Amino acid sequence: MTAGDTIAVADIVAGNLVFTPATNANGTGYTSFTFQVQDDGGTANGGIDLDASANTMTMDVTAVNDAPVNSLPSAQSTGEDIPLTFTGANLISISDVDAGAAALEVTLSMDQGGALSLSGTTGLVFTVGDGSSDTSMTFTGSVIDINAALDGLTYAPTADWNGIATLTISTDDQGNTGTGGALTDTDTVAITVNSVNDAPQGSDKTITAQEDTPFVFSTADFSFSDVRDNDNFLGVKIGTLPANGSLTLSGVAVTAGDTIAVTDIVAGNLVFTPVAETNGTSYANFLFQVQDDGGTANGGSDLDPTVNRISIDVAAVNDAPSGIDNTITTLEDTVHAFTTAEFGFSDVLDGDLLSGVKITTLPGNGSLTLSGVAVNAGDTIAVADIVAGNLVFTPVANANDTGYTSFTFQVQDDGGTANGGIDLDASANTMTMDVTAVNDAPVNSLPSAQSTGEDIPLTF
Repeated sequence: MTAGDTIAVADIVAGNLVFTPATNANGTGYTSFTFQVQDDGGTANGGIDLDASANTMTMDVTAVNDAPVNSLPSAQSTGEDIPLTFTGANLISISDVDAGAAALEVTLSMDQGGALSLSGTTGLVFTVGDGSSDTSMTFTGSVIDINAALDGLTYAPTADWNGIATLTISTDDQGNTGTGGALTDTDTVAITVNSVNDAPQGSDKTITAQEDTPFVFSTADFSFSDVRDNDNFLGVKIGTLPANGSLTLSGVAVTAGDTIAVTDIVAGNLVFTPVAETNGTSYANFLFQVQDDGGTANGGSDLDPTVNRISIDVAAVNDAPSGIDNTITTLEDTVHAFTTAEFGFSDVLDGDLLSGVKITTLPGNGSLTLSGVAVNAGDTIAVADIVAGNLVFTPVANANDTGYTSFTFQVQDDGGTANGGIDLDASANTMTMDVTAVNDAPVNSLPSAQSTGEDIPLTF
């Protein structure tokens, strides 16, 4: 309406003249307007049909309790084991136009799959829970304090759980103003917790390699496990390289940061090779992380967050000694007793000692004996026997020659054969015997005593 408008009584009777207070406004003496009544006598002959004085219509508006309003985002999602925080674009808040400083009661609850925690509890009074890791909580407070706590409300899914959970928020204004009693607003938000790959695990391990022998890794050496998801072993990420020796994949040097596929490990392509002729405890090490085949979708992790260590001990392995070919000169009809020096033993790699000599072939002429007993091909003569002069060569009587005969042998050290070591010279050497001729005395061959008669000649 505008000031000066005249309202026909028929409109008033019909209920067409209406006053509407402002939304959510109330009060005694809320507002007023003035009016003059008019009759149907008309104004002919100077008559007056309008009240000479205006009257006042005062409007009292009685307060009516308004329901609180929950403002919730649409359906939410997060990854398994990943907390979801309600703030910013997905903020949860409440409002109540007539609450003022009055306390509202709010109940938050999860139907399954996790717990809730508030960003703060200042000004709140709890009757259920305490606002920290609660599946259900009920508290009272002002709109300001409640909204401050809800800004940062966090849902933490149960470890390793995935599925759809429902957050319910119910706000009760406790009849904070006007008539109508207490009013509530209850709303829900569906939260989808997507399955997320959990990281696998490896463990530290010490392996033992052999000197001068490549070590071929197996999958068991990395101790892969994935108890949460039961995923398969996919590979190994190399973090650091060994300071000694080399780590190779199919013969090509591995570099830090490389990921070795499990198929390559199974095929025996990942190999550690120590430096030649070196060994020791804690000889080398490298760092690694195992990887599963679960992928990284939805924020999952397929790589062990913990770095593990492979420590490598290299066990000493006996290296073969060596002998030398030699030529020995002896005299005809003279026995030759061998000395250890004549076999030319050496062991420059390990520094081991001579333990014996293996006779591999026998001399073609003369005889080789040990303490008077014929030696056989394949016999091993202990160094103690050689030192004692028990190993003897005897040429055939009255025989001599340069290159008279020979035999072959392999020297043996005292390092043993543990861990695949070799204590025997890999190649046989030749001992050549020169027999120097010696002048033999002439020999008179006479018959035994003879007899004849006096004056009778004796002819021989």
